[in-house]
Amino acid sequence: FNTELMAGIEGAKNTQEIQEKLAAKGITDASARDCSIVKSVCCAVSTRAARVSAAGVAAIAQRMGRTHDCTVAVDGTVFLKYPHFSERMTATLRELLGKNMGVRFATASDGSGVGAALAAATVSG
Repeated sequence: FNTELMAGIEGAKNTQEIQEKLAAKGITDASARDCSIVKSVCCAVSTRAARVSAAGVAAIAQRMGRTHDCTVAVDGTVFLKYPHFSERMTATLRELLGKNMGVRFATASDGSGVGAALAAATVSG
């Protein structure tokens, strides 16, 4: 299962949509129970990924002393388009840093290119 398939399954509104997505991958005999289990597994995996990602962000914000005023640039399809991923990260940050935490996310275009440029400038500067 790739991320696109998982996102499609998790975002599916009904069993038929899940069956269609699975059929496109060659799984043609999925029952309603099978679909429910697959959706639950996709949800568990993506929730864990969001929580692990949020833990890393929380650790960095704490290390910097910026838990009440921190903007994190994000550039990624999972964060931006995977169903509920950003909400799960934000909820986990509140759980870890407190309900009044000030960590915010801002979308960044070409984040990897900007990150590479910053790294190069740091090394050469």
